[in-house]
Amino acid sequence: MIITFKRPMFMTKKYLDVHQDAKKIGKMRYWRQGNSHNAKYDVNIEMLGFDKTYEITQQYFTIRDGVQWDVLNNGNLIAKMSTGKGLLAKDGVGFQLLNEEMTLAIEAKAFKTEGHLMLDNEHIGKTKAKGLFFNSRYVVDVFDSRLTLEPILLAGVVYAFWAASNQR
Repeated sequence: MIITFKRPMFMTKKYLDVHQDAKKIGKMRYWRQGNSHNAKYDVNIEMLGFDKTYEITQQYFTIRDGVQWDVLNNGNLIAKMSTGKGLLAKDGVGFQLLNEEMTLAIEAKAFKTEGHLMLDNEHIGKTKAKGLFFNSRYVVDVFDSRLTLEPILLAGVVYAFWAASNQR
């Protein structure tokens, strides 16, 4: 499964179309909470599929404790996400569904130009930032069918990974 979406040069509130294997599956956008003026330290993602709505809402960020998010489906809490703790923590995010044992992690590799998708500590895919000024996009390549996450939700998790990896 290949998922792609545009890579904005600056965090934007405009919706980005999300494609799975070249077919549009929804759209997503970044948003800020309350009075926050710094996109770098306030990462929130709204994902609109054709039949589901998800939100990744940042709960807090500190250098010592990393970033913590709640993941909502139509307003109901379904998962938690977090980054590593501490200034020297490896860049990446962890994703845990509340009703399942499955743990998804995205770990930064190759000088932050690529991330490896890990399902229960097994490599199941990767994400890359492609292009620079023209046709710049993020690409997610999942090559293991055990990952049953909705593609639009996976796109949001990956977008949060790329946005949060710029926080340190």
